[in-house]
Amino acid sequence: MRRADVKHVSPIILLMTLLTPTVFSSDSIITVTPESGSEIIDESHFQAVWSSPFSDDSPPFNVESDIPVSLLRYNVKETVAGNNAVIMDNEVIVYVKTNCPDIFDGVSVSATTEKNGGVTGIKISSDVDVPAELLPNSNFGAVWNFTFPWCDEGHYPSKGKAIRGFSPRQRSKDPTDEEDSEDVPSENCKVTAEILYDACFRKFETISPILKVSDAFFVDIVSSRTEKLECTNRYEANLMITEQFIESSNTTILTKKYGRRECMRIAPGRPYFNSDGKQLQSYAFATPDSQSCWSKPIAARNDEQQPILELKDKALSQKPNLSSEWTERSLGEHASIASFAVFTISLMTNNAPPDLIRDALHAALDEVDHATTSFEIASILAGEAIEPGPLPQSSHEFANDIGTLMESTFKEGCIDETLSALAAAAEADNYSSCDDDSEANGHCGLEGELKTRLTKIALDEARHSALAWRTIVWACGVDAASCGDNIDPYLQDAGPGKQLSEAPERAFPLLHADFKSEWKTIYKTLLPFVIAGGQSDDIDSMCSEYVSASRLDDIVGSDGLSLVKVVSDRIIYEVLCGSFAKQYRKDTLSPLSE
Repeated sequence: MRRADVKHVSPIILLMTLLTPTVFSSDSIITVTPESGSEIIDESHFQAVWSSPFSDDSPPFNVESDIPVSLLRYNVKETVAGNNAVIMDNEVIVYVKTNCPDIFDGVSVSATTEKNGGVTGIKISSDVDVPAELLPNSNFGAVWNFTFPWCDEGHYPSKGKAIRGFSPRQRSKDPTDEEDSEDVPSENCKVTAEILYDACFRKFETISPILKVSDAFFVDIVSSRTEKLECTNRYEANLMITEQFIESSNTTILTKKYGRRECMRIAPGRPYFNSDGKQLQSYAFATPDSQSCWSKPIAARNDEQQPILELKDKALSQKPNLSSEWTERSLGEHASIASFAVFTISLMTNNAPPDLIRDALHAALDEVDHATTSFEIASILAGEAIEPGPLPQSSHEFANDIGTLMESTFKEGCIDETLSALAAAAEADNYSSCDDDSEANGHCGLEGELKTRLTKIALDEARHSALAWRTIVWACGVDAASCGDNIDPYLQDAGPGKQLSEAPERAFPLLHADFKSEWKTIYKTLLPFVIAGGQSDDIDSMCSEYVSASRLDDIVGSDGLSLVKVVSDRIIYEVLCGSFAKQYRKDTLSPLSE
């Protein structure tokens, strides 16, 4: 009989603070099933030194191994705010497996160096010669509970459940231990160390007889309510492992961490990050209508707009996936409120002009409207009130550092929010407008209502995008050196410039074809302008190309003009020809030098 599959209990982080994780659940279980004929002979857990995401400044985690190594780069974009269902972001788990346990029973795993309370490297030793051959990857599964940190048992009776939009599928059967192992000829004996880690936080330097690198991500996620705990949801999932490359040499090989695009959860609006670069976002839950707040019908807040409650049955029958889509949109818009609050303080810390600060505050209020609108629609489509929980705890550092402000504004505003505006416009373009009959009856059909709401969101997000580009204009005029370091690389065809051109496919794989050309027009037009600090000899002719953007409210949806084109024109017009740009061009002095 072969040994039983290994199961271990690993704490998961549900909410993160700057200094220490706040753990609300510690009952996650990883199941590891080697291929037939092999077994786990060693399992080791290491707490590595803290490493920030999205940065290559931190040193790599070192692995020196006498046996073949398989790196499993784990990342789950379905989770935000540290809800990492398998491992913590500073945890490294090593599984040693073999098809000849009697021969390789002398393999050992140990930490080599420690620093600041964490491990910086490990050594995997073997007392016998090991062939440079890898065993196939094991099968991994996970089971974990998520308990709402803001929920007391009984506070949301029978309704305190997570709304994540997962589509339940049949989970694969659990492996059994009933297979008899067969003797393996000594020349076929192999041993492999599988190392599971969060690739958003760590890069590796590995020296081993052979190295395989694979990506690991969740599939077949199933969620269910626990019967005894009102505030807890149970999740089950399998890890899909996809091989990326194999290196067969004993030289040191660097495996980089995932980049920002791979690790960031794509959300509408402006993403919200803490000081460590971790993306934060609330969770949505279903609650009785009497306890609803964010999801109250718009008519209850604004008599000028019609509710769409009467569309619930039609929506559920015709658009079964819209509820989860609008829930995700709601959470993104909800987090954007906090993002603009942080942005406003950052502007003031760096002595930005009042036009930017005023527009940043207005943008935060726009996001409140976007969030309430989205939660209302999500609730109607779901047939029950969908509400956000509180944002995770976070800490922020506000330094007089215009280079850092420039970098974050370009990524979160000029890229992410511009793409969000274009995506919302593209989605609106795909819906039909209200017809005369529906208007005569006092309400629009589902598609007409969604088109109206998305049009408003897209035009607001266009102003937010323009605000980000205008901020870069000002910042580049104040600090040309930081502008060269942070923005100039995007002009190149390789590196950041290539990432810029590929951003739509990465962020919106299903919609990018509808707005990729307009995205290219935006950054190709605005990048040289903002890097020059708002200076251009050809500004009059450039503005004339986008003069129609000054009367957007009259032309949206008319004359066959797509909303995507309207949004693109508005962003460019407001940056090139808006009052801020004109005022700044007339003044050769920067706001900081007056």
